[in-house]
Amino acid sequence: MSSAFKNINSLNKRKFSLLLFRYSKFLTIIFLLFIFILGYIFIIKPKYNKMKSISEELTEIKIDELQKLETYLERLRIFNQSYKKVSDLDRERINKIIPSENDYEDLVISVEDIIKNRGLILNSVTINSDEQASGASRSRAVPKSTTSTALSKGVKEIVLNLSVSETDYMTMKNLISDFEKNLRLMDIKNVSYSDGEGVSLVLSAYYYSL
Repeated sequence: MSSAFKNINSLNKRKFSLLLFRYSKFLTIIFLLFIFILGYIFIIKPKYNKMKSISEELTEIKIDELQKLETYLERLRIFNQSYKKVSDLDRERINKIIPSENDYEDLVISVEDIIKNRGLILNSVTINSDEQASGASRSRAVPKSTTSTALSKGVKEIVLNLSVSETDYMTMKNLISDFEKNLRLMDIKNVSYSDGEGVSLVLSAYYYSL
């Protein structure tokens, strides 16, 4: 009885082994397919979704940048059309009010002319700078323009420190008025007057940097 049972058990094992061998390729395919499905669900799909999300964000950013660029170009086109309608005389006046470049040499000459027209003497003028050059009647410096946080975008400031002699109080007031009435946009930031010695002025002028 025991011997017969062993023979049956051995026969079943052989059948099972033959069955495994016969379907081994099929089972291997199923196993690999199962591994692939797990890998897709837990590795590939999350990464794909992340990449898709990043791609959509980048696309939105590019679209937004394109829209801003189109808006800027449209404004530029309108500005160009408006500028063409302005006469040459008006363009020259606008450029004098707030020039399109840092023309500090013309600015110093203009300031000096205003002072001389009042019969005063310009002892020195210094424009915020890193390098200085000395002269017989005044010291000039290569300008260092600074952008004020209160200024409009693109507008920059040049700060001049002036020392003027041969002036009294009333002449000083008239001189300040001359600066304020000048076509070139100027602001008096600080005034230090000493009777008999002259006046020190801190003057700001502006230009538009493209």
